[in-house]
Amino acid sequence: MTQQLDMADVEEKALEKAEEIAQKQFGLSFDDLTRQQQMRIWTEAEQEVINELALRAEVVCESFWEELELEKRLGN
Repeated sequence: MTQQLDMADVEEKALEKAEEIAQKQFGLSFDDLTRQQQMRIWTEAEQEVINELALRAEVVCESFWEELELEKRLGN
């Protein structure tokens, strides 16, 4: 049930999210934005990725505790 998180995966997710945000907000590729716009978009993308990962971690933890509680009730 455990899943390792590689920093390269996180960076790739942030890059994909940054590209998505750049397209949505400016109609341009992330690489075509000014340096200042890139910094703002990258920060926004990182925060979105962090929030998504935190939510996934919360779901995994809740599932783990629910399984543990069930085992306890079943006497395992």
